[in-house]
Amino acid sequence: MRVHNRTGHTFTGDADNRILLRWTVSGNYHTWKTGWTSGTVCGQAQTGIAMNQPLGTVPAYGSAVYTADWVAPSFPGTLNCVTPDRFDLYMAAIAIDEGITVNLNAGNCPMEDFVRQNNNVAMRHFSLHNFDVYIEPLIPILGAPATLTGGSSEADAQLTWRGADGTVLGTGETLDIVPSAATERYILEGYSPSLDACGSDTLILHPRLGAILSVSPNPAAGQTEVACRLAPTLAGATLLLTGTLGQQVLTETVTPAANGTASCTLPLHGVPAGQYQLRLTAGTQLIDARTLVVR
Repeated sequence: MRVHNRTGHTFTGDADNRILLRWTVSGNYHTWKTGWTSGTVCGQAQTGIAMNQPLGTVPAYGSAVYTADWVAPSFPGTLNCVTPDRFDLYMAAIAIDEGITVNLNAGNCPMEDFVRQNNNVAMRHFSLHNFDVYIEPLIPILGAPATLTGGSSEADAQLTWRGADGTVLGTGETLDIVPSAATERYILEGYSPSLDACGSDTLILHPRLGAILSVSPNPAAGQTEVACRLAPTLAGATLLLTGTLGQQVLTETVTPAANGTASCTLPLHGVPAGQYQLRLTAGTQLIDARTLVVR
């Protein structure tokens, strides 16, 4: 917000002088002050304050710029609580002087009159867009090549992948990676030319030695197929089926193919009906676990 001092005297301000920046949804902006201080729809506030701070020194015939960080409001849904793609709001900027600001505390003054009556009040229209950027979840296997997949709610979005230090790693909807032993952080940034808007999503990976990819069928009777993936450093692993009290019911050895995938059939004949835990282990180390229901 820029504040001008059009007099020949330096303005130093006092306790009654401050900068106020209010926002309201477009349907409320017509009336000051009621339309800028109250109202909710679908549990979301329709008004708020983006800045409220003292007005400091402004030199004669000069100006001063005041800035503040502002978190845009959540998109208030329409009356049927459906989130809109675009959210229009107004902002009123006021260099408040309690002594001269006309209708400052009015309850029902047309906003156009409020702006016209005061040379220290301005209003602007803004649009917020529901621009979404996302990264699909991924189970990272240590040392195994994988592809991150992302996207955006806007068809024209330009997507850029970055590492934790901001280095550009690639562009487009996919990024090929090889997870390392350390925790990894990836950021997908998007820019939509049609909206002139930006968005981003962050994915933090904790690479593991292996994972149970699927158990089918589940619930199962007779047998079930278990698919796994192991890190290249593992020559094999073990699947353990344990009961609710930790008793071991079944043991199967898992040997991976060249691409690290492995599958086996667990015979369930004679296993009492109930809920069990299926554990993927390497030696004494638990790598992953799933719940299996036997019928």
